[in-house]
Amino acid sequence: MDKVYHRGGWIKVVTGPMFSGKTTEIIHHAQEATGNGEKVKAFKHFQDTRCSPNRIGSHDHVFWKAVSVRASSEILDLIESDTQMVAIDEGHFFEDGFPPLLTDICETLRKKGIKVIVAGCDLDFRVEPFHQMALLQRLAEQVIQLKARCTICGALAEYTQRLTDKQPSQYDETRFKVGSSDIYEPHCKNCHVVPNKPPGKRLVALAPNEDISPPPR
Repeated sequence: MDKVYHRGGWIKVVTGPMFSGKTTEIIHHAQEATGNGEKVKAFKHFQDTRCSPNRIGSHDHVFWKAVSVRASSEILDLIESDTQMVAIDEGHFFEDGFPPLLTDICETLRKKGIKVIVAGCDLDFRVEPFHQMALLQRLAEQVIQLKARCTICGALAEYTQRLTDKQPSQYDETRFKVGSSDIYEPHCKNCHVVPNKPPGKRLVALAPNEDISPPPR
């Protein structure tokens, strides 16, 4: 698996809409690394309450032991001296906060010679990018872009549709809301709907050289 990388640390990003198999992918990497005798430490954001606090889990019921943290900065204090791989699930939850941010932590781990794999959505339900995930894709040695199946037409799905009372959620609803198939579905570009999205608001991910710096506080 690692022969495509330089020796030492690296960053790999697994991204895509909900229900595309992101968590399954990083658990697979953790299992393979453990099978090769490597020490793996997994983390998730404390707001991800869909599974127990001490593990990550996929929609197809594959689980792995993990530590819940409130901020990505906690990760550096929680890894052991012999940790060789760090797996971070639901990376988009680490979008907000103050430096060091998720990208800073991943860069620090890579420089320490640790392999880092991060799974998370690249776009929110409004089809607007999560800044930290977008930055990580530029920093990563490899990006795995996964897709799901549209629950409406069966085409490949790139977007995550949020539902409120079984109807597409309005643009101005809160960005972060924990849920599963009760409020989220994977949709293709043709079937995805964002009611009341302001004209001119971004519909797709960022261009390769576009500035994604957040506005000044």
